Amino acid sequence: MNVPLGTRVTTPSGEEGEVIEALGRGGSAPYRVKYPDGREFVWTPPPDYFDDKPAPQNAPV
Repeated sequence: MNVPLGTRVTTPSGEEGEVIEALGRGGSAPYRVKYPDGREFVWTPPPDYFDDKPAPQNAPV
């Protein structure tokens, strides 16, 4: 599943961040996530990440 830019996600550290860039082919994982304090993290969601969450919606442009 491609995650739209601007989607807020919870990373393995338990922190919430915003997807700011898709690093994979065709907009797929891995993704660059930016935390509110400015740190960035390269994140690949596990296959079941969205199973218990609503599917990501397109971010406003």
